[in-house]
Amino acid sequence: MSTRKIVVNRAKERFFLSLYKKGLYSYDKTSGAIRNKNGKRLVSKHDGYGRIYTKWNGKTVYILAHRFAMMMCKGKLIPKDMVVNHKDGNGLNNRRSNLEIITSAENAQHAIDTGLNPIKGKRMEHRSKLTDKEVRKIRKIYGTVSKETHKKITLKDLAKEFSITPQAVSYVIKRKTYAYLS
Repeated sequence: MSTRKIVVNRAKERFFLSLYKKGLYSYDKTSGAIRNKNGKRLVSKHDGYGRIYTKWNGKTVYILAHRFAMMMCKGKLIPKDMVVNHKDGNGLNNRRSNLEIITSAENAQHAIDTGLNPIKGKRMEHRSKLTDKEVRKIRKIYGTVSKETHKKITLKDLAKEFSITPQAVSYVIKRKTYAYLS
């Protein structure tokens, strides 16, 4: 996911929020599903993020699914100076436990810390997300003693094994990311 500047159309967001308040959309906080009044799931994928499309003044318009999900949770618009962040880095995971409202600067730092966006000027091999199985393995083996080295498994060891940053491993262990996994 990139940290490019996204211009938010407040009028469009007010329009989508009004449709939600009229009962035309629903949001399941557990699954992250956004549905129309007939129960049809609505998220389309584009550039790694979900979008919700509708007609407005004769034109097709869209809203980013994660922003709409957070607006439906809060019942109001996202503050102008804030963004909605995916804690696990997966732009299609719109579960409430995976979304948070933060500043653009915090969002940019999160992308660097989790390996979603490499630090400028430094080559960095990274992956944008882990599988559920890998997350469970990290949480299970962190701090245990390695059978090969007879030493405790560290953040650095796990970061190397899973091709992510030590900070990303720390977030997984502390459940700052992938919080929905037990």
